[in-house]
Amino acid sequence: MTRTFTSHVVEDGSYLGIALVVVLVGFAITERRRSGTWALLAFVVVASIMALGPVLHVRGRTSFALPGSWLVKAPLIGNATPDRFPMYTSLAVAVIAAVWVARARGPYGWVRWAPVLLGAVMLLPYIDGSSWYPYDRTPAFFTDGTSASVLTPDENVFVITETNGEEMLWQSAADFAFRMPEGYIGPIPDPYRRTRMSKGLGVEDAHPFEPSSTELSMWLQKNDVTAVVIGDLARKKFERVVYDAGFRQVYEGDGVSVWRMASPSTAAGTG
Repeated sequence: MTRTFTSHVVEDGSYLGIALVVVLVGFAITERRRSGTWALLAFVVVASIMALGPVLHVRGRTSFALPGSWLVKAPLIGNATPDRFPMYTSLAVAVIAAVWVARARGPYGWVRWAPVLLGAVMLLPYIDGSSWYPYDRTPAFFTDGTSASVLTPDENVFVITETNGEEMLWQSAADFAFRMPEGYIGPIPDPYRRTRMSKGLGVEDAHPFEPSSTELSMWLQKNDVTAVVIGDLARKKFERVVYDAGFRQVYEGDGVSVWRMASPSTAAGTG
């Protein structure tokens, strides 16, 4: 089911399941004479449509524009990401389910309880292995205090990891002793959208990217980066481009290598 999703399945919170859809239909039928019924159902419909985003995707392919395209142009909420709207849908569905079972009466009350309970069970994730429990791969360089002796306080450091986003955990492990010009932050602000490296570099990236040495050098200089830290698992892929960008290794150990811009004489004497 999730093979053609345009985002990671672990980020998808819009699943309801057949049982909860039955709850919505049953609620609409049995509570149709109450004005609050249609207000709640209308909220579910609007939030669900907005969750589809500005363009409808069917089997991974774009189809046509949706009402969400209007939201993109709205002030204040224009930068809201569609995958947050299912949270509001879930809230409304929870209220509907609670109201529906609260009004269950007589020997057939179980008819309402059954789909609600089944729907709750169907929301439980299928835990099939380690993909739900990633191991903490933070190098000892950041956890044992070594980084404090190699990197200067508040230094601007570009961190390259195996999985995009790990650098934020590493920075946290070092008690935020250094700054970073990149981060796994979701949508990138307009001034930085043309620069792919604002989201960092990683071996296991949803959209693999490897900059040229010139592109990397110019970006690092523009962002006043004084050191590059490469995790051992990412070294094979990115070591060469960092070297060609003019950086030389000054430290190796504890799961990382640290690189700094070489002086003209040093750069000329190595290759």
